[in-house]
Amino acid sequence: MFRNLIRRFKNRERRDWHVLLLSLLLAFFVWLIYTLSGEYSAFLEYELVARSEIPGHSDKSSTSATMIIRGKANGFYIIRRRIYKSVPMEIQVSPELWKKSETDDELYYLTEDALRELMPSIGLQNIELEYFVTSRLEFRFMEEEYKKVPVIPNVMATFRPQYMQTGDVRVEPDSVLVYGAAADLSRVNYVNTEAVYADNLNADEDGVTSLISPNGLRLSEKLVHYSISVSRYVEMKTQVQLSVANLPAGERALLLPSRVTVIYRVPFPYQNPDDLGFSAGIDYNDVSRMSGMEMPVRLFSAPEGVLSYRFEPATVDFIEHE
Repeated sequence: MFRNLIRRFKNRERRDWHVLLLSLLLAFFVWLIYTLSGEYSAFLEYELVARSEIPGHSDKSSTSATMIIRGKANGFYIIRRRIYKSVPMEIQVSPELWKKSETDDELYYLTEDALRELMPSIGLQNIELEYFVTSRLEFRFMEEEYKKVPVIPNVMATFRPQYMQTGDVRVEPDSVLVYGAAADLSRVNYVNTEAVYADNLNADEDGVTSLISPNGLRLSEKLVHYSISVSRYVEMKTQVQLSVANLPAGERALLLPSRVTVIYRVPFPYQNPDDLGFSAGIDYNDVSRMSGMEMPVRLFSAPEGVLSYRFEPATVDFIEHE
């Protein structure tokens, strides 16, 4: 019986030690979380690699730079920065923030003002900055061959009845820089957008689309903004007497027929119904470029606001005589 009592006491004592150790461990974690949740002033170090679209240069810096600041942050963040301070962070820098070295065409640097502007993109928006230890960061961007080419929009649009596109599809930017080897650049004269489908339009349309990058080449822009102008129209027609432009002195010409119908579209409602504002005919300079005497009718002038036009017939016979 006495032995059983001793055994029970020892078992109870062992359980109490376990509870005590667990309590101490829990208290330590509570203290650690509480302590690391506080704000502390510390030196923070960042290894940075820059990306930027500087004309004539690589889009990624070939060197990194170390930024050191003094700031206030919670303990968790400070410990994390101590662990990962040597891991490079990639930052996107607007070209206008750079200052160019006066002695090296490939060397660009950021001033303290630029670094302050970049702090949110580096992930420092929650850091209470006290001061910069490194007030200037230098990066090297290697020079690259490039070529400026226009952007050709690939837009397929349909319209509701009595609506039409006015003018060309506009893109912004309307040209981009293409980077790569000189041999590859010589084969590129323009860049297309991805296909854009717009159906049943009755109002202006705009949006953003991607550019198609030629194989092995890099574009200064990946996206462009496009806009399609749409107008409601009414179709009208009138007869126009034809004339011959640039006819040499002393020459005479006969056009058959001498009058054609011009069918034209104008915005609805039309504010300037002036049929007399049309003049059309043929250009004598076209004679040497055409085979035969059938010449295309050309528009010389039109009233303001005409969206589109066509002639019936579109060609006439040109007979030259003395």
